[in-house]
Amino acid sequence: DLNFFSELPLPVQPVLRASAMALGIFDGHEAKVLAVEVAAGAMGSSAMSWSQVEADGTFCIYVTAFRAFELWLTLSDTNR
Repeated sequence: DLNFFSELPLPVQPVLRASAMALGIFDGHEAKVLAVEVAAGAMGSSAMSWSQVEADGTFCIYVTAFRAFELWLTLSDTNR
C-alpha cells in the first residue's frame, strides 16, 4: 500500500439554513439623524427581529434566509 495517510471521511452535509444575518450601517451624520434600534420583518411572514444600533451606526440582525425583508428603524429623540 503506497498511501501513507488514511482516507479522509466525507464531510457531513450541512442542513438548510432557516435564518441569515444581515449586517448594515446607518450614516446619518450630515442629516443629524441617529438610529437607535432596527427591526426586520420577512415579506409574507409574521416573524420579526429587533436589534440595537451601535454608536458608530452599525447593526446586525437575523432575517429569514432567501426571503426579501423590510427594515424599520427607531430614531433618537435627541435629534430634534
